[in-house]
Amino acid sequence: MKTSKRIKINSIFLGIILILLSINYLLINITISNNEKVLKTKLNNEDQLLLLHSYDFEDDVVGQIPTGITLSVNDPVDSGSVKINNLGDEQQNHVALHKSGGSKSIRLTDNISYYGNTYEVGELHFKFYHDNSLFGIHLRDSYLPGLSGILFAIDLWNGIVGRYGVGISYTTYALNQWIEFIIYYNIYLGWMFEIDGIRYGDGYSFSFENENPSGVEFINWGSAYSGGGDGYLRLDDIAFYYYGSKPSILIDDSGAGDYTWSEASAQTWCTGEGIPNNPYIIENLIIDGGEMGSCLEIRNSDAFFIIRNCTVYNSGKYYPNAGIKLQKVSNGLLINNYALNNDYGGIVIFDSNNNIISGNTISENNIGIYLHNSYNNTVSGNIVNMNSLYGIFLYCSNCSTITGNTVSINEIGIDLIDSNYNTISGNNVNINEIGILIDSCDNIIISGNVINYNEIGISLRFSNSTLLDNIFSGNNQDIDTFPKDVHIDRFHFEIVIIIVAITIIMIFTVMIILRKRSTSRRVFSDEDKETLFEPTGLITSQEEKLEESVKKKGFKQLYCHECGSKLEPDVSICSYCGAIIKDNFKDSENF
Repeated sequence: MKTSKRIKINSIFLGIILILLSINYLLINITISNNEKVLKTKLNNEDQLLLLHSYDFEDDVVGQIPTGITLSVNDPVDSGSVKINNLGDEQQNHVALHKSGGSKSIRLTDNISYYGNTYEVGELHFKFYHDNSLFGIHLRDSYLPGLSGILFAIDLWNGIVGRYGVGISYTTYALNQWIEFIIYYNIYLGWMFEIDGIRYGDGYSFSFENENPSGVEFINWGSAYSGGGDGYLRLDDIAFYYYGSKPSILIDDSGAGDYTWSEASAQTWCTGEGIPNNPYIIENLIIDGGEMGSCLEIRNSDAFFIIRNCTVYNSGKYYPNAGIKLQKVSNGLLINNYALNNDYGGIVIFDSNNNIISGNTISENNIGIYLHNSYNNTVSGNIVNMNSLYGIFLYCSNCSTITGNTVSINEIGIDLIDSNYNTISGNNVNINEIGILIDSCDNIIISGNVINYNEIGISLRFSNSTLLDNIFSGNNQDIDTFPKDVHIDRFHFEIVIIIVAITIIMIFTVMIILRKRSTSRRVFSDEDKETLFEPTGLITSQEEKLEESVKKKGFKQLYCHECGSKLEPDVSICSYCGAIIKDNFKDSENF
């Protein structure tokens, strides 16, 4: 009976301990699952920047229309002409578009879809010489009449570069001299242009006319239909380049990668010397990871470098692959890059210090920006949207600054775990399940953030954080803390759990001892007491009989270890209290 009770009590103890350990396990561990994604961006070519075709018109005949295989002209007799001309300057032969009245547009068209492809990412290079008349450059995804099919247009009028008949002005240029002009576009991002080496709309920040752009098929240079004045637009050295996806790149200064920095700098896509005033620069790459490894990875480097204006996508599915990955790296600047549709991470940084991640667009990855065991890094001015797990995630990473980012439509916007002395300031954190989550961190400053329309604005768990001047709006709950209103870190919480567990065990141990003693004493019921202690002298007479019996049998006197009563020799159970007689008390004169 007593053995079964002990088994039951021990089972209770074991159950309590298992519950406490399970709670602790759930609080400590965090699971990151990899969700498969559908890749939207697909580029088909193996090389990086490829020349589709170019025209310098030197072999064409002055006074005739240009002869390029993809070129065509539209020059109604009453509106003007499109002919080869020569001003006798260094440009020599060129195409001259002459608007001379009428109500129709004159145009030069380059049908770049002639080869059977459309181009999602590309560059258009040309030189122009212009007076004060109104001309425009149109990039189109179909050749429909009028404005239909135009992805975007740039207008040139009286020395101004702009849009909508120069209703929007971007910059100016000198009249009647040759100007170098480059247009860059990426249908997933936008477009930008460069005039005489100065870039406008950097980072593809200009938007398309159509909401759902497709690849470019036609390029038009043309006059206004009416208005804008008569005049010339002269064109020369036309070249169209398209981007294919480049295989993944691994730079490891220990020699274990595709290149060391010195080897990489000999490639067309990398320049510089790796010093503060002349860092290595990798720019304008588009890299398809092919679902294997990271697209662009730097390891074991303390050289100064910049990665900018690169598009990285479709990296390997599993941890820790990424669009851009740094491991054991310092002195890096990642700026104005696009990390899209990477199954694990957009930008992932391991064991790396003193790097800057700024102005990047990170979308539709599992994790947007991930810092692991990294210190003194700056994450600023990034757009981190629509990542399935975390927007910005720091794990065991200290002394870093997260500022000025837009973090929206992620499961958790900004998440810090076991990361101390970090500052989160001036971010826009909107429409996430949890806006900012701080878990098991010390000395975190959260200030000046705009935190709107999240399920929980800020969640603090076992953390010591300072909240200053944050703006909350439309959240289901602005601030949540755990444990409620008690700011203790996880280490001290675990100590509390241990103390509580020991206390519970001690309480149950005391209860068992008390229960056992109570059970022993219950043998003396009221009826027993009347019998044992009535004035008849029963106990005395019984003791006398025992003593006499023991003496006759030649045994030493036996006593009960519980109640001290004298017993018959060789008995196993005390007849007074019911206690089981222990062997070490038998045949003993001493209790």
